[in-house]
Amino acid sequence: MMHYDALVAAGTTEAHDAIEVLQTMGFSTAATVATDLGSEVLNDLKAKGADVFVGRKNADEFCEMIRKFGIRIVVDATHPFAVDVTKTVKEACDRSRKDDGFPKYVRYVRRMESYDYERIIHVSDAGAAAEMLCKMKGNFLLTTGANTINVYKAAISDFDVRGFVRVLNTEASIERCRQYGVPMDHVIAKNPPFSEEDNIQCIRDLNIQAVVSKDSGQTGGLFEKIESARKTGIPVILIDRPAAETGVSSKEMFKNWILREIKGTEG
Repeated sequence: MMHYDALVAAGTTEAHDAIEVLQTMGFSTAATVATDLGSEVLNDLKAKGADVFVGRKNADEFCEMIRKFGIRIVVDATHPFAVDVTKTVKEACDRSRKDDGFPKYVRYVRRMESYDYERIIHVSDAGAAAEMLCKMKGNFLLTTGANTINVYKAAISDFDVRGFVRVLNTEASIERCRQYGVPMDHVIAKNPPFSEEDNIQCIRDLNIQAVVSKDSGQTGGLFEKIESARKTGIPVILIDRPAAETGVSSKEMFKNWILREIKGTEG
């Protein structure tokens, strides 16, 4: 039976960093990702021994992995907006924790950033973003993924005329657009990263008058979106992160956490 020291809930740049640290420190590591695209991002680390399991998992399935593989470290390096996944991973760790305190859980947090652009409009969620778009004229571009498109479709009466969505070029994302009735000629199915020039070209080609984004930070391509909006003179409707999180936010912090919480408990 396979054994791993660590399990990383992955799919982000932070997960890649976490696995690199674990491998450098000699920990055998498994990762879980939701999609094949998330697995491809870890190809270089798979070549160095990390095993990647593809597919969304509930708390019972995470518990089974922890038990089956003898996991001692669980790293939640999921997207800052993947609130439900974080709850699931925490629940699985709590349910699986033994008297010796293992598995240890740590959240690898994406750094908070500040953005210097006077035309950023902060909102709390997709519903608030949709309300703001209802007050605006002209075409808009959603760069917030496929899962909340239905919120905008329901709230904006002329969505099919003004709304354009950029989603991952995956079968699941494209199918979600179809299910919500988005005109397929208004769907841009492409995978990141997107440069500032890519964004500017999209804005000009589609005559976009507002961009909607989550506050996904530097690694989520937000700086490029903001700069492209600045250079084309349009606003950015920015969905703020659900809540401030505690944890580690750099390779050095994560390494120090391991030295304190893991190495410090070993004889």
